[in-house]
Amino acid sequence: GPGCAYVDLPVSGGPRGAAAGTVAAMAGGPEEALGKVRPFVDCFAKKVVHLGTHGSGFATKSVNNTINMGTFLLTVEGLLSLKARGGLQIDPLKALSVLNASSSRSLQSEVRVPEEVVSRRFGYGFKLGLMKKDVGIGSRFGQGPLFSAVRALIDKAEAAQGEGADYTEAAKYLEAEFGMDLSSAFPDLHAASQQPNGTAPAPHANGSVLKKSKAESSSQQKGKEGERDPRIVQSFVLPQGVDLLVCDMAGTTVSEEGAVYVALRRSVNAVLEEEKLAGGGDFKPVEEAELDEWHGAQKDIAMRVLLEQRMGNMDGGGKLDEAVKRAETFFVNELEEAYFGPSSKVAPIKPNLVEWLRELRSQPSNVKVAFNTGYPPRLQNGLIEKLNLGGKIDARMSASDPSFGAKGAGRPSPLMIFRLMERLEIESTRKVIKIGDSARDIEEGRNAGCLLSLGVLSGADSAEKLLQAGADLVLPDVTCIRPASVSGSS
Repeated sequence: GPGCAYVDLPVSGGPRGAAAGTVAAMAGGPEEALGKVRPFVDCFAKKVVHLGTHGSGFATKSVNNTINMGTFLLTVEGLLSLKARGGLQIDPLKALSVLNASSSRSLQSEVRVPEEVVSRRFGYGFKLGLMKKDVGIGSRFGQGPLFSAVRALIDKAEAAQGEGADYTEAAKYLEAEFGMDLSSAFPDLHAASQQPNGTAPAPHANGSVLKKSKAESSSQQKGKEGERDPRIVQSFVLPQGVDLLVCDMAGTTVSEEGAVYVALRRSVNAVLEEEKLAGGGDFKPVEEAELDEWHGAQKDIAMRVLLEQRMGNMDGGGKLDEAVKRAETFFVNELEEAYFGPSSKVAPIKPNLVEWLRELRSQPSNVKVAFNTGYPPRLQNGLIEKLNLGGKIDARMSASDPSFGAKGAGRPSPLMIFRLMERLEIESTRKVIKIGDSARDIEEGRNAGCLLSLGVLSGADSAEKLLQAGADLVLPDVTCIRPASVSGSS
C-alpha cells in the first residue's frame, strides 16, 4: 500500500541451494528497506548484494541466467562438434576432462553438462519455460547480438521440448540439429566381458588407454638406477585453495582386511554352484587373482561381468539378470556379516582418522571431506554409522545411488565426484583432490579433472599400479595428507 517500501530480491543457486539456504540474493531498492528485511533474507541466502535502485536485482538475475544459458549451449555445441564433425568422434567426457583443465572451464562444463546431459539424466530441477522467461528479460534488457542469439535458441528449444522440460533438455534441440546425442562411450565395465582378460582398458583423460609398457612402468618406479620414484612420499601438505577431498572407503578410510573382495568372489561362486546343481552347467569358479582387476569398481557390474564370462548372456539376458540379483543378495549378506557381525574386524583405516577429519574440516583449513564408494548405499551407510563417522564428513555418495539409474556411476566414471561437488557447492574441479587405494580411484579423479589424484598403500593396489593409472603422488595412508595449518611446514 501507500508508503510501503519494497525490495526486488531474485535469487540464484538452484533447487539445492534453496533447500540448503545458501542461495545468492540480488537486491534492488533502498538500502534502508533492505536493512529491514535482511534478517529474513539471511534465513535462506548465503550472500546478499545490494545492487542499486528498484529493478537492479531483477536485471542482474536475468543477465546472470542469460549468460548461464549461453555458456551451457556453447558447451553443448562445442562437444557435439568434437563428436560429430570431421570424423574425429571425440568422446564428450574425454573432451570435458581437457576443457575443465583449460581456460574454457565453467560450472556448465564441470558439473551441469556431464551430470545432466552426458549422463542423460536431465533432472537439474529448473524448468525450461522459466529459463526462457529469464533469458527473454535479459535479451530485452541487453539488446545485444549474443543475448538475442541465446534467446532465439532457447525459443526453439522450448518449442521442441515443452516449457515443462528441465532447462538442461535444451541440449536435445542442438543434438537433433547435429543428428547425434552426447551420450558417452566412457568405460562401461559391462563391455569388459569382451576383453581377453575380462576387463576393459580405461581411457585416460587425453583419450589414450591406461596401459603402459614394462619399460615405462619401470621408469615410473625408478628414476636413475636404484633410486626410489620421487612421487612415492611419506607425507603431503595440502596446497592452498583446496575445498574438497573425495575419499574412497574400503582400503582408504576403512580397514576391512579385503572382506569386500572375499564377499565378491564367494557371491559369484555361490550362484555358479547353484546353477551347476540345477543342471545349468559346470562353470569355472572365480579365482582370487581375477579380482585384482575389479579393485575400486562398482560391485554389481563386477558381478555381472564375472557371471556373464562363465554363463553367457542367456535368454537374451533375462536369466543373467536374475543370477546377478542373486549374487547381489549373497554379496550384501556376506558383507553385513563381515562388517556388522560379532566377529567384525572393521575399523577406521588408522586410529587417528577421526582426529585427521576434525583437523581438515575445522578452521583455518575448513576443507570439506566426502566419502564415495562402489558399495550399495545400504552398506555404505551402515559402515559410516558403525564407525561413527556420519558427523565427521560433509557428504557421501555410492556408485549405485538410485539417482544414477540402473547403470550406476561406477569408477572410473567421474559422475560421483561431480554429484558431490554440486551437493557441496564446489564450482571447480581444480579445487578438488581425489584419494583412493585402487587404480580406478586414480582414473576417476583424473577423468573428473581434479587438481590431484593421490594414491594410498593401505588397501588394494601397489604403488606401481597406482602410478601407472596416473597418480600424482602415492602415500602410506590417507592420514599422511596434512592441512597446512597443522603441518608445521610449507
